[in-house]
Amino acid sequence: MFDRIAAKFSNIVYNDANPLYKDGGYLNLEGWELLESSKNRDENGYFGAAFGANNTIIIAHRGTEVGSLDDIKNDISIFYNKPLTQLPYALKFSKFVENKYNSIFSYLHTGHSLGGLLAEVVGLSLKQPVISFEAPGAYQAANAVLNDPDKIKGDNITTYFTDPNFINTHGKHIANNFYKVDYFTNPTGVELTDYIIYSVKQHSMENLMNQFDAETGKPINFKIVQNWPEGFEAGYKSYLDNNRLWQQKAVLDWEQNIIIESYTDPDTFEIVEIKLQDEYQGITEYKAELDSERTTAKKHIEGCLVVGFAKTFIYLTSTAFKKPFEESFFGKLLNKFSNLMAENFSSYIDVHENNTQNIAYQEAELLEEELPCCDILFSSSIDCDYC
Repeated sequence: MFDRIAAKFSNIVYNDANPLYKDGGYLNLEGWELLESSKNRDENGYFGAAFGANNTIIIAHRGTEVGSLDDIKNDISIFYNKPLTQLPYALKFSKFVENKYNSIFSYLHTGHSLGGLLAEVVGLSLKQPVISFEAPGAYQAANAVLNDPDKIKGDNITTYFTDPNFINTHGKHIANNFYKVDYFTNPTGVELTDYIIYSVKQHSMENLMNQFDAETGKPINFKIVQNWPEGFEAGYKSYLDNNRLWQQKAVLDWEQNIIIESYTDPDTFEIVEIKLQDEYQGITEYKAELDSERTTAKKHIEGCLVVGFAKTFIYLTSTAFKKPFEESFFGKLLNKFSNLMAENFSSYIDVHENNTQNIAYQEAELLEEELPCCDILFSSSIDCDYC
């Protein structure tokens, strides 16, 4: 009933520069009234707003705001299962609203990303329903507040996700069922950085909000999912689904017969172009080459992408929580990622080695293309020892 308007409120509470906020008030609220906001109430980065209509109050908790140090600290806390500094203030604001407007109103909490996690924990604490969007798993935070697993139930929590990504697959979720909204952004590649970029695009609250129908209040296309992937590795495996990413790329390149090599003939000075279909007419000629290139690519990906990514955050993670790097999130990621990529390459060859050349080609193309190097990805003179 309130799903679409909850999505709208989760989006407009992000910052005052939003088009729906002007001269101290929100516009286009479709009959709802801004009752209260926590702006300037606390100096901790938390922001919430309460909207009322027809004896119902929706409290929207803001998610991560780009450039906010307090929000970044809370995001890091989520990945380390540390206490959230904004949670007490979200509870404080919600109790303030409830006490002021008393029991004649029914209450609902909503939020996106970090705001969705706050909404779930506050809703559980106050025994009020929740509609969250693209939130990381809130079980750990809820257990820290309630200290009773029997009280952590998902009956009153409605959770909307897009594709599995590194944010919404982090941690254990509370909801019993998950609503997967089907809007699709084409994946661009298999590297870790491609997955992160794709995750950010899919995670957008504004894009998600636009998928809701004005008449039904529900997304135009969605399906119910009972088991959502949990953890970075599970989310990344979902991203590397063969039918959506690898096969799509291979078929398109094969049909376009793309140029895979171009050079100038030293004798005639003419430009020689080698096209894909000329180079790969079968898979048996290069299967042995793929086996060796798989090892090389695995080493490069581990060295350049993961080590570079980890080194970028080592100062922050080690100083913020005084934790050895090997035990940190990024340290554990470094250990897991190499095995994950090797498993992916191997299983792909096993499944497709007898398929048509246009499908099998994609791994050859993937392994032969130039991988991003750390001096491009991590512009801080970080040396991954391979580039």
